[in-house]
Amino acid sequence: MTAIEQVRFLAASEHRAEALRSLVSAPRSPADLCRAHDVSRATVHRTLDSFEEFGWVRRGDDGYRATAAGRIVLRRFEQVRDTVAEVESLSDFLGEFERAHDLPMPLNDYRVETSTRTDPHAATEFFIEAVPTDASRLDALLPAVVPAFNRACEPLVERGVTVELVLPESAAETSQQSYPDDFEQARALDCLTLSISPETFTFGLSVFDDDVFLGGYDDGGHLRTCLHSTDDDLREWALSVFKRFRDDAVVEPTTDA
Repeated sequence: MTAIEQVRFLAASEHRAEALRSLVSAPRSPADLCRAHDVSRATVHRTLDSFEEFGWVRRGDDGYRATAAGRIVLRRFEQVRDTVAEVESLSDFLGEFERAHDLPMPLNDYRVETSTRTDPHAATEFFIEAVPTDASRLDALLPAVVPAFNRACEPLVERGVTVELVLPESAAETSQQSYPDDFEQARALDCLTLSISPETFTFGLSVFDDDVFLGGYDDGGHLRTCLHSTDDDLREWALSVFKRFRDDAVVEPTTDA
């Protein structure tokens, strides 16, 4: 069989992956597999014969056990299966988030809220409620000036928490024109480093210690969908993206309050 045919065989029935998983944990006899997965003896033997042909299992005195090849195949198969399931569950978010193609999937421990016509502020309210106000640091990219973001982060600023914020030039200009007093007050904060990016981006990204928030925005700069996670791989990815934009940005000079 070709590699594609082998994958197709493994994916064609749930009990096949379950059987291989059982053989990874310990040697099993055909009878053991029949009882554990509620399938016929003939079905189990067909599965084991194919696994043995592929080099995924080996027969011994104590029964069948998974080989190194079988362990690797199962691990990769489960990763692909979990990724496909996660992509399906995150379809709304992925459709709104500019850098969705780059995310380290699959993710662990996440929640998503997407605004709807009947609840246009759902994503924003979710973000405000989930922000960890006891965080010791905040690194953020914002595509637009978002008053809700400012409100959510006020407790951090009041405590003097270190905040690094990167805005695109268009957002900085809008902030200066629409909220001149607020903009000058922000520049005067000792705890805030504001950088202006020459790049235009339409996604939001905030890292509060271990908590990561990703946001997809519409053309008007409104938060459409928000993902919150404490996944370690996602945190590393988010910080690497933030650092790339920050390193290419120009730091806004501070002013006296």
